[in-house]
Amino acid sequence: MFVSESTLLMGTKLQVMSAEGQFWDTQLDPNVTISELKQMAFQEFYDATLTDVSWDAFRVICASEFRTLTDSHAIHEEKLKDHDILLLIRRRSVVEEEIVMEAELKAPTLEEINAATSHLPKIEFPKSSVPIQATASFDNWSEADFQLELRRIIISLISVMTNLLHGNPDADMICREMQAKVKNRLVNSSSKPIEGTSFRYPPPPDVESSPQGIVAGLIELKKREFRPNQTALEALRGMGYEDFEIIDALRVSKNSKLQAVQWLSTKNRTILEDSVIGLDQSSRLFTSLVSNPVIRLGLNNPKILLAFLGIIESATSANLWLSDSDTAPVLSSIFKLYHADKHMSN
Repeated sequence: MFVSESTLLMGTKLQVMSAEGQFWDTQLDPNVTISELKQMAFQEFYDATLTDVSWDAFRVICASEFRTLTDSHAIHEEKLKDHDILLLIRRRSVVEEEIVMEAELKAPTLEEINAATSHLPKIEFPKSSVPIQATASFDNWSEADFQLELRRIIISLISVMTNLLHGNPDADMICREMQAKVKNRLVNSSSKPIEGTSFRYPPPPDVESSPQGIVAGLIELKKREFRPNQTALEALRGMGYEDFEIIDALRVSKNSKLQAVQWLSTKNRTILEDSVIGLDQSSRLFTSLVSNPVIRLGLNNPKILLAFLGIIESATSANLWLSDSDTAPVLSSIFKLYHADKHMSN
């Protein structure tokens, strides 16, 4: 490969990113090997006295080309260019997978279950069991919890993408178009009172043309476009609550009158739906997400940003993005890591 004289004299300008989101800007001789680059990056990001992992437990990935670089190759042999972004990712440990025989996966028969539980005392359940609506309500709240957690995950990943996609023309275009769309809908949603009430939101805040600004605008938009159930509204109004309280309560409870009353009865009326806070960056889940190679590579793709913003706007759009070949691997990895983290927590 031809290497220009200026590059040989000045070196190749590279940006290396760690799994924790730290950046290291460097300018290296094109003849430096990837192994040497990896050692320097490891020393930059980690204190060898505080970790039991050595530099050779990591690999270097070229973010723009989605490929792992060969340790023995020099920078010019890997055809790296000025301002390329490299990811320093820990290698996966090779774990021997157990071969599960088909017989072990076979479900037990009813006779086998009865034989195994015959020594247990019989329990007589009362005829009046739990009402069906209570079970449905629990499922709805579990789904709501998952949507809130998914939003926190996406907000955290968008904050990482802001650095990776800085100056990317496609990402900038997505932000400009989303900004115009959100601003227009915010103005329309604030032009008249909420249906069935005299309550009107104040003029909307300005929406910044940045990923975080658009996220804040979308969350504000969801609040203002909510429409309360009129029957539940009248019932709660009859209990003496003000319209603005009732709207917040029904929005938090997804228009469930029973859950709205419970929320109104609490002293600390926190509205998590209005939060623009992501995950704790020291949490196990955040570390798992940003360390995952599929997710890390996807964070350089503007289409992933578009998908994330779409899911913030409407959580149900995740099903559509899961059918897209570009975004499905990233979203599937996020869901798997989320559920694995929940299983470990339980």
